[in-house]
Amino acid sequence: MGLCYLYMKDLTKAKEHMNLSLQARVSHEAFQVLAQIALTRDSIQEAISVYEKAVKIFPEHADLMSHLGVLYMKSGKDAISFSKLSTALAFDPNNCKAIVATASMMQTHEDYDYALGKYKVATQSIPDSSSLWNNIGMCYFGKKKYVAAISCLKRANYLSAFDWKILHNLGLVHLHMQQYASAFQFLTAAINLKPDQSHNFMLLAIAISHLDDVEHARQAYEQALKLNKLNATTDSFKLYLNYAVSLFNHKLYSESHLKLLEASKIFERYAAKAEEDVSLSYNFIFFLKFNFDEHNLKGNGSLQ
Repeated sequence: MGLCYLYMKDLTKAKEHMNLSLQARVSHEAFQVLAQIALTRDSIQEAISVYEKAVKIFPEHADLMSHLGVLYMKSGKDAISFSKLSTALAFDPNNCKAIVATASMMQTHEDYDYALGKYKVATQSIPDSSSLWNNIGMCYFGKKKYVAAISCLKRANYLSAFDWKILHNLGLVHLHMQQYASAFQFLTAAINLKPDQSHNFMLLAIAISHLDDVEHARQAYEQALKLNKLNATTDSFKLYLNYAVSLFNHKLYSESHLKLLEASKIFERYAAKAEEDVSLSYNFIFFLKFNFDEHNLKGNGSLQ
């Protein structure tokens, strides 16, 4: 009955009947359905509580432990997540969910070789998983092996043609390979599927800028800025900085200077938080400002 109500999207009655089911007979399936109901309501903490109760009753159940580890990872608690996933793998070394989640965590921490080793084990069980091949591709991207990255990402795209994240990643890798026309095609496809992501528009603007279409690049940047105000999915500093660089490369110095000033304002707000990234950005801002000053001294433009 609980499952029927769940499929009918009556979550209140579904939860009520699953609790009645647990009172009649304790089962790990009932706990998993309760956690699914919580996740449908976007309540990760409630789902974690459900799985915590479940693993106390079924401490050697690898699937329950791996699901709990994944939820902790989504909550940003990597240490607890790694502990739970390791426990799941101790009970079931071939548990795909735990293997992929552990590899994903190591990938986030840029340990690409470890992640690739785990992903290759997972491919033996789930060779047709688009998300798995997407992650493998981005591991190769992190190792700067762009041809291998594109090969894996295209396989992921074949398995899931309407996944905008895979198309976004393909566009990103093609940008790094300076294949701007291909990057434009993949990023346009990603935008058609997910038009509310400012990061897609920023990358599209970079590609268009390199294709020497400054007007359409400007439109893409402006759309990225507009979307980023509604839903900040892109670092505003990098967005304004890329905008300034694109305008500068097309000799639109005055407009570029204005965007650079916006980037500088944002830079000053979080200068103390990320010293390495900021130092690199600061050197680049200095370089641009130096070029603006040189340009102004020659009398070829007006800066305010």
